[in-house]
Amino acid sequence: MAMKTLRVRVHAGRLEPLDTLVLPEGTEVEVHFQTPTVASPMTVLSAMRALPDIDPASIDELEQVIEAGKLPVRSESIFDRLKA
Repeated sequence: MAMKTLRVRVHAGRLEPLDTLVLPEGTEVEVHFQTPTVASPMTVLSAMRALPDIDPASIDELEQVIEAGKLPVRSESIFDRLKA
């Protein structure tokens, strides 16, 4: 017996073929499927805590851009300038 792949979609609890079926009437088929899995909270947390693989050159570039974007620190506030 030859194995073939048939694409289907679930609609209102029934399987609807996405491809044309070329089967004799009454043919029985066996369906294997995978249910979508939901990650556990611990899996999500460990993925968030894992360090990404970043190129050191990218880190250097980011640090340079941050340094270039810094504004000077002022010891007086705008309210001090309004008093004068």
